[in-house]
Amino acid sequence: MKALMGAAKGVFGGDEGPPPVGEAWWPPPDKPPLLPPPISPFFQGQPAARARAIATESGWFGALADVASGKAQRESANAMYYSDEAVTKAGEAAGYREAAVDWDKVNAMTRSLNELLRKSQLPGGGDPAEVLMARHLKDQTQAMVDEGEAALKRFKYLAKNEDAELIFDDRTLEEIQKAQDTLEDHQEMALQALARANAHHGKMEHILHDWNTKSMVTHLPKEMMKPNGDPWWPDPVPPAHLPDRKILLFPTGAGIKNFSPPGTYFL
Repeated sequence: MKALMGAAKGVFGGDEGPPPVGEAWWPPPDKPPLLPPPISPFFQGQPAARARAIATESGWFGALADVASGKAQRESANAMYYSDEAVTKAGEAAGYREAAVDWDKVNAMTRSLNELLRKSQLPGGGDPAEVLMARHLKDQTQAMVDEGEAALKRFKYLAKNEDAELIFDDRTLEEIQKAQDTLEDHQEMALQALARANAHHGKMEHILHDWNTKSMVTHLPKEMMKPNGDPWWPDPVPPAHLPDRKILLFPTGAGIKNFSPPGTYFL
């Protein structure tokens, strides 16, 4: 406001006021400035000649635009074709991947079944490890007892043979007797171990027999069994017998006032 008052004083002969800040804004001209024409013979001819030249040049640019548009359409069609082919290949790759996963599962299952079948064909295959260990301990103790019995028979043969006193001296006979006594003590302990191994083996076999007997008993619902009690498997189970369809009638009026307007009924 002070600036405007100062400017008014300067106009009407008063003080000049403060100096202007920056440059004033000038409105643009109403018409664009005229530029000199390019150096071309067409601009020196008649208006019709210039219009014809401009139209010819426009036709050239239109033809070039048509060619560029055709190329763009062909490239767009190629792009759509490659896009569809990529989608198709992606679907095929996904299908192959699923097939590979399925085949890997089938291969792993087949290997597991073959290994289980191989183990089942071995002696005692499919039995628990505790039962197999009990059988192994029984066999080992029995072999140890049999080996001790064979050695004791040789010592007893030497003790009963009258020619042994003529062949061996007294010291050797004494050592043989000590070895026989020691072997008899070991044989007694081996027999005790064999008795414990036989008891353990018998208990484990009894438990295995009970488990196998109980595992063979199946409790199936009546729908899964034939009239004689045999299971339907592997035959398909027949459809269940449903009761005959019945129509249920509800009373009308005040009896079902909370469910529907009076005078209605349900089937």
